[in-house]
Amino acid sequence: MGLTRVAIVRPLFMAMVILAILVMGAISYSRLAVELWPSIDFPVVTVVTPYPGASPETVEDLVSKPIEDALSGLSNLDYMMSISAEGVSYVWVVFTDRADPDAAAIDVERTVSQIRSTLPSDVQPPSVVKADLQALPVINL
Repeated sequence: MGLTRVAIVRPLFMAMVILAILVMGAISYSRLAVELWPSIDFPVVTVVTPYPGASPETVEDLVSKPIEDALSGLSNLDYMMSISAEGVSYVWVVFTDRADPDAAAIDVERTVSQIRSTLPSDVQPPSVVKADLQALPVINL
């Protein structure tokens, strides 16, 4: 009832309040930053290690486990997941949100290069890939 009474008794005041709200809304709308693809950095690093001709069990025992054991001591580590398939090992290392994705990728690469000599000689060099949404294609045909 109070708002209705003020609107009837003081119409100019209500018009100024509505005008102020519209002006603030227009200014806020013009300054609103909207991006189609905002810059997002996920602290996820993948280690892909090819081991041609090896069974999944051999890949797990000789490649995935040593890599996981070496990477388990990294700081800001959230969790780790690996898949050992025929001839290839995938190890995903997920860091906490506080971790710098670039520094995390460098730490993973250093750790993997340190244990490279303990892996079997048939193993091809591991590749360390940082998750980057900007590198994904816009459309797949």
